[in-house]
Amino acid sequence: MNNKVILFGEEIVLDKTIYVTMDNSWKLFDICPDALKDYCYAGDYIKTCQAIKENRPNIITPITKFVSSSVMELGYEIIVQCKDKAVRFSELLMGSVDGSFGREIRETQNWERMLFSGCFDLDLSV
Repeated sequence: MNNKVILFGEEIVLDKTIYVTMDNSWKLFDICPDALKDYCYAGDYIKTCQAIKENRPNIITPITKFVSSSVMELGYEIIVQCKDKAVRFSELLMGSVDGSFGREIRETQNWERMLFSGCFDLDLSV
């Protein structure tokens, strides 16, 4: 994949992926088949931090705190999945507004807060 984004004035190569699954379902693998490649499931905050520290290439976590530009700055593409949809944050940064109700995102915004306020085309209802 190896997308490139500009964050805080620097070009960042996204050579790893963190998948944030909002419903802990196996639908993630249907939507994002690349998640099956050498993945590490990190079910809590400490395990997710450890996986990032180890530069694991594919991390799956339910922890939304990792939906942030600081994680992307470490070279992680961020994909948030809920039910039958997924949002790829590099696309939103690069100007594609599909999946975000016509909104672009900036690196200085709180992406996690935007996620819960309904800025993205994800159904977070239970």
